[in-house]
Amino acid sequence: ASDTFARITSNMGGNLFAAELPDGRKVQAKLPNKFHKMIWVRPGDIVVLDHVQQDAEVLGGEIRLILSKDVLKQLSK
Repeated sequence: ASDTFARITSNMGGNLFAAELPDGRKVQAKLPNKFHKMIWVRPGDIVVLDHVQQDAEVLGGEIRLILSKDVLKQLSK
């Protein structure tokens, strides 16, 4: 299990989101309850998922960090 980047593809309702991993796998990402209705996650956002298992197909992990556009610009340099 490790942390990995993912791109949010859609909101599945509540605090669940569909996400795509860099290798193309599609998984569910969960926003922890303590952040529900405090942090907004939108399709296209890049996030860091905690504890992603190699064989994850349903729940891929929890959203640990949402990368801002400024951070993404710095990483792409």
